[in-house]
Amino acid sequence: MKTTHQLWLALIAVVALILLAVGIALPGVQPAAYAQRPTPTNIFPPLPEGGESDSEEPLHNGTVSGIVFNYSTSRPQGGIGVVLDGGGWVLETVSGADGHYIFRGLGSGPATLRLRLPEGATAVNPDLEVYTGHNLDVNANLGYYTGDQPPMPVLLTAEYALVEGDSAYLVLNLQVENRWTAEVTGVLVDARLPTGQQIISAQTSRGWADAVGLRALAHLGNLPQGQKADVRLQVRPASPEALGKKARAILTYDQQMTSQIVEVAAGGGAITMPVTGEVVAWNSPTGLWLVVLFAAAFGCAVVLGARLKNRR
Repeated sequence: MKTTHQLWLALIAVVALILLAVGIALPGVQPAAYAQRPTPTNIFPPLPEGGESDSEEPLHNGTVSGIVFNYSTSRPQGGIGVVLDGGGWVLETVSGADGHYIFRGLGSGPATLRLRLPEGATAVNPDLEVYTGHNLDVNANLGYYTGDQPPMPVLLTAEYALVEGDSAYLVLNLQVENRWTAEVTGVLVDARLPTGQQIISAQTSRGWADAVGLRALAHLGNLPQGQKADVRLQVRPASPEALGKKARAILTYDQQMTSQIVEVAAGGGAITMPVTGEVVAWNSPTGLWLVVLFAAAFGCAVVLGARLKNRR
């Protein structure tokens, strides 16, 4: 009986060690990486201190306002329709002569901003998500340009490519180019994949990146005049249908007039650049250690089980 108890204790100890190893090996997500940034177009302001007010003040007093900016003329633009869509309701206004627009009397909840543009114009940050609420004054600048070539001073581009020699993975390439006359600071790229795709790892040519699930945040820091920064996300699609869905990337930086949003679906090409990141894959060193540990635990369980059976 004493030997049986010892065998059970040994099995429990092995399982405890495996669980401890897994807890140490798996990387954690850093929520601080997704904190809001104090940029001119910060669209997720915090709730008032103490939450919702208990006073009799009306709860529909939030605002959304900003500037409509024409990148082709480098000036604010009047006479452009601005739509705020809350799903079950829609509001519309027109930008004034100075390009300014405002929506008043808003309650709490998510909404989407978009422009009503003339033919031949392209929105720079289409379907911009905002959150309205009690006592919240949300500032969201909207931009557009005319013609085929985007004239933004800092340009974000995106494209999918196949991983050479591995048809199960794709790479989403994001590039930020500073075409302005001075250095820009606080450059941030927020990439969001569609359902059915998963970010396996992330790599940047400068700064650092966090990646988990469907979202990656690349903190690129300062970008001098004339320089570029690259972000590469290794992506695993769950099904062929997922390839037709669009990824969405948002560029912000401290000196911006508006944020910039690009959307792209999976495409062809090839890329051989290795990728690294914090999400554990089973072909990584951490993943191999986990496989070895689980195999050892299974072997110990089989041996201990056989000995217990022979002693009965």
